Amino acid sequence: MKKMLFAACGIALLALPATVSARWIEAKNAAFTVYGAGNEALISALSDDLSRYDAALRQELGASYSNDKAPLTIYLVGTRKEAGRLASGSNSSNIAGWYNRHSEGGFAVSNLEGWAANAKSVSRSVLLHEYTHHLLNRYATIAMPAWLSEGTAELYSTMTFDANGQAMIGQFPKIRAISMMQKNQLPIETLLFASPMQIANNVHREQFYNRAWLLTHMLHFDAAWKPRLLQYLAALNDDMEARQAAAYAFGDFKALNAALDQYAKRPVQSRTIVVAGTAPPTTTLRVMTRVEAQLTHLRLERKAAGRDAGRLAVVQGELATLAHGHGDDADVQYELAQAGSDLINARKSRGEGIDVLRAQMQDALDKSLALRADHADANLLQGQLLMDQLRHQGSTDAYAWQRVRAAIQKSIAANGNNPMALKAYYDSYIGERRPASQNAVSAIAKAFDMVPELSAVRVAYAWSLARSGDLAGAERAVQIMAFDPQDSGSGRMLAVQFAGMRKLRASAEANPAMGS
Repeated sequence: MKKMLFAACGIALLALPATVSARWIEAKNAAFTVYGAGNEALISALSDDLSRYDAALRQELGASYSNDKAPLTIYLVGTRKEAGRLASGSNSSNIAGWYNRHSEGGFAVSNLEGWAANAKSVSRSVLLHEYTHHLLNRYATIAMPAWLSEGTAELYSTMTFDANGQAMIGQFPKIRAISMMQKNQLPIETLLFASPMQIANNVHREQFYNRAWLLTHMLHFDAAWKPRLLQYLAALNDDMEARQAAAYAFGDFKALNAALDQYAKRPVQSRTIVVAGTAPPTTTLRVMTRVEAQLTHLRLERKAAGRDAGRLAVVQGELATLAHGHGDDADVQYELAQAGSDLINARKSRGEGIDVLRAQMQDALDKSLALRADHADANLLQGQLLMDQLRHQGSTDAYAWQRVRAAIQKSIAANGNNPMALKAYYDSYIGERRPASQNAVSAIAKAFDMVPELSAVRVAYAWSLARSGDLAGAERAVQIMAFDPQDSGSGRMLAVQFAGMRKLRASAEANPAMGS
């Protein structure tokens, strides 16, 4: 649970740090958009390094570039302490970077402390670790347990490049050096069957990452164990129970643990990836204006706050101050409205009053649309707010729902590549409790193709398949969520539900008299 930024006594709010005093640089290409609090030379070198990494990892995953995919947003703050504060709300956090599948689109956060291109710096490894999670979440077609997901991210996070641009993977993760030397490492069964969410404290969390990297490394580099990884994944994705699949592929757990301990004593192996094929996308750099930098910083603060009403109130206050001096800026007014909407949702869950805040939010949203009628994000927010209101009322008023779709269609007309607008268009039919139009079905399919890593989009797409009669496809779509450490179990429950629906249908088709 993220800690609220309130003083221990009273309700005095802490001010946001002055990160916006730094220059913010935007580096953009088809794969990612970096917002970095640094100088042009640093962000340019980092973007080139990340582009090479992206190309090498895509080659490993068999994932090609596509302009139809939404680029990952990456925020790079100045220090590790700042990244930790954003993740936890605490200045004492040791979190150096993180990946968030946010409802407005996934993003990653890392820091620039001690960063150097193609070097084994902690900040670079953290960024590559989170970027690996992004590509795994986007392109994986099979369920991957938490230990393997984290182990794979660790394995690739130490990638370096030689003078010819070829990649080397498998090197020891410097970030884990101290904890790797500790005794009493995590038992193998805890590693295999616990998610990171279940690792109670920092010591156990470090041990989880250590053993996950070591086991993943052994399964990739030891010839005797390498075939077992494929056996394990095949069994796991063939509906075999997790413990049974592990026993089937790896054998006795005590023997596996002993083998892992022995492997840890061996010299660390690595291998070269000969990077070929499509070149990394061209990256464009620009220095952001001061207002853009302030908005970028506050947008990150808002997204990082989640449903922490205390932190959101700070962000909303800072945006209100910014809007007071920039009343003619549609983007500023939109961000103020979005922060207000997030704060309303946070306070509603706590039963707090929201009437004044709702009026302020709507005023900012109206101003944004008055300044720019085709503002993609403002129109989407307008449609979502109307949709939430109608859902709360249980309304099936066709005219009212058409107003919802009109706002969302304006957003799509302004930016046809926003997967969240496409999903909202599909959701409007579900909210109205009427069959989705073919355009709406196409919209959710396109949204899923763009951001399959977002669980809300994946679930909506799965239900779209189920409603069309493709229950097997719906089941496959959610199975991959079964071992997702960020999923609360909904993926597994939906997979079971779709499987049950499929069996009932098959039974009814085999015995038509029973259905009459």
